[in-house]
Amino acid sequence: MSTLIEIRNTYDTGGISKQDYIEAIHARHTSLFEYINFIDDTDVEAIKILTDGIYVRSLSQQVELFLDIQDQHLVPYTLMNFRSYEFTETEFLKSITQSHWTILDIGANCGWYALALAKRWPTAKIHAFEPIPHTYEILQRNICHNGLTNIQSHRLAFSNQESIVEFLYTPYCSGATSLVKAGQPGSTASLEKISCAGTTVDMFCASNGLVPQLIKCDVEGAELLVVQGGEETIATHRPVILLELLRKWSRQFGYHPNDVLNLLSKHGYRAYTLDAIGKLTYCESINEDTEQTNFFFLNQDQHCSILSGIDFMETSL
Repeated sequence: MSTLIEIRNTYDTGGISKQDYIEAIHARHTSLFEYINFIDDTDVEAIKILTDGIYVRSLSQQVELFLDIQDQHLVPYTLMNFRSYEFTETEFLKSITQSHWTILDIGANCGWYALALAKRWPTAKIHAFEPIPHTYEILQRNICHNGLTNIQSHRLAFSNQESIVEFLYTPYCSGATSLVKAGQPGSTASLEKISCAGTTVDMFCASNGLVPQLIKCDVEGAELLVVQGGEETIATHRPVILLELLRKWSRQFGYHPNDVLNLLSKHGYRAYTLDAIGKLTYCESINEDTEQTNFFFLNQDQHCSILSGIDFMETSL
């Protein structure tokens, strides 16, 4: 099928009549109207076609996300394809965050959590970390496009030691980027190897004088390594922690998600999940019947007000 530009060029060079051109190009334009019904009852408020790219505007977060032509698993596609993206988790974090908090978004990808929290709390200080160059460029684009000045982006990886880290990356599924082959689509041979400087949460916070009140970490299986590298910070400052823990990913790193629960329990933390209406539920351990993949870790002394049962769900889709 000819592209829009090719159809117009054919008309410009006299290849087709004006009426044939109008009919041919109109047949392509009509596909735009399909999106009216497609985005109904989703978290998509608008799809904007601008000269610098296409952006999807989230109704719940009031931020706009760049739509990358190759990364089909990027959050704005998820908003359109599956109606929403981690809505209850995002609303929960927005409700408990305070205006003076320092937030670390480790594995920020295109910046969903960083953007949502920065929009809600303009005076919060947010550090967003993404190791893959192309995804990092999208993160920077989203920050700039939304005019959010309280997010500082870093092309940096986190582990339990300072070293150069090598990732296995799939261009059309950046969210599955990991240090190992586990959940990425395609064969191992099809994955790109990308290196990035790596550090620890303890070293980064110490060198930058940071006292984080919230750490969100989604690093496709390396969550235990990140927690190990931030144990001093966690023990001292007791931030709220959001971790994605999947058995299929952690298995490739030689541990079970319960190892994370056990490590954090030594510092007074318990794990919680959110139900469909956004209520916290204590999770004693993760087993083969556990369906949730996002876990909140709250310190029993530091986070009493959160644990008292705050009704934080103010909106719903």
